[in-house]
Amino acid sequence: MRKDQPNQIGVSTRGGDIVVHAWSGSSPPVVLVHATGLHARCWDYVIRRLPDVRFLAIDVRGHGSSQNVNGSMLWDELGNDVIEVLDHFQVHAGYGVGHSMGGALIAHAAAERAGAFKRLVLLDPVIWPASQTNPHAMNPGDHPVAGRRLNWESPKEMFERFKGKPPYSQWAPEVLHDYCQFGLVADDAGDAYKLACLPIREASVYTEACGSQAFEGIVNLSCETTIIRARTRSEGEGALSFGSSPTWPDLATANLHCSDLHLSDQTHFFPQEHPDSIVTIIGQMLSGAPIHWEDSDGMYG
Repeated sequence: MRKDQPNQIGVSTRGGDIVVHAWSGSSPPVVLVHATGLHARCWDYVIRRLPDVRFLAIDVRGHGSSQNVNGSMLWDELGNDVIEVLDHFQVHAGYGVGHSMGGALIAHAAAERAGAFKRLVLLDPVIWPASQTNPHAMNPGDHPVAGRRLNWESPKEMFERFKGKPPYSQWAPEVLHDYCQFGLVADDAGDAYKLACLPIREASVYTEACGSQAFEGIVNLSCETTIIRARTRSEGEGALSFGSSPTWPDLATANLHCSDLHLSDQTHFFPQEHPDSIVTIIGQMLSGAPIHWEDSDGMYG
C-alpha cells in the first residue's frame, strides 16, 4: 500500500489549465480518466494498491482541481484536452483506463495519438454511433443534474449524507470518502464548501454527451482495447439510470482491436463498487495477460 501523495501538475491546453495528479512509479505511464461529476482522486483506492505503477490521473475540464476551467463542455474539446496532456508528458507505449465519459475521452485521444498506448481498458464508456441520439439532449438548466445540492458544511457531512443514498450507498466506503474529500472546494466566504464540479457544468457534460469524435475514436484505434460493459439497459429504463450501461452494446464490433466483456449483473458504477477488481484489471493490463473480471462472486472473461 503506497503512502505517497501525487504531484499536481498544471498542463496548459487550449481549453485552459488541466490538472494532472502524477504518481511516481517504475512502470510505463497508466493514464486514468474519470466519469462525469467525479474527479481524479476517485482513483486513489486503486492507485494506492499498485505502489510500483506510474499513474497520471487527469481532472477533466470543470472537475476536481480543474474546476476553474470555464470553457465549453463539448466532449470533442474535452478529448482534445486529454490529447494535450499526452503530449505534455510525452506518453508513449503507455496504458489507459477511462470510465464512462473518461472512456470516450481516452478513446478519442488514443486514436489521435497512435503509439501513445499499448492497451486500453474502457469501463462502461459513453460511446454510441452517430445514428443514435443523445438521450440527455436538452437545455442544461433543465437537466435533473443541474438541481444537485451545491453547498456543504464539510466533506464529512457530504459523506454521511451520501453513504445511505443510492447509488453512492453501493460504493466502497474508501472511494466514497475520496469522492467527498476531494470533490469539494472552499466557497467564496471560506467558511463552508461547494461542489468542485458545479451542477450546471455537470449538466452541460450530459447534454453534450458523446460528441462526434468518440465513436470515430473507437473505429480508428490501433491498440488492443477491452470494453467492459455493465448490465444492458432494459426497455423503458431512464437515461439517468446508473443501474445499467450507457454503452452501445455492439461497440466492440467497430474495431478488430476491440474485445467486449459484459458484466450482466453490474451497475454503471462498478469501478466504484468493486475497486479491487479494477486493481486486478490494471495488473492484468500491465503484465500482458488477458483481461477478465474478478469479484467476490467469481470471474468473467
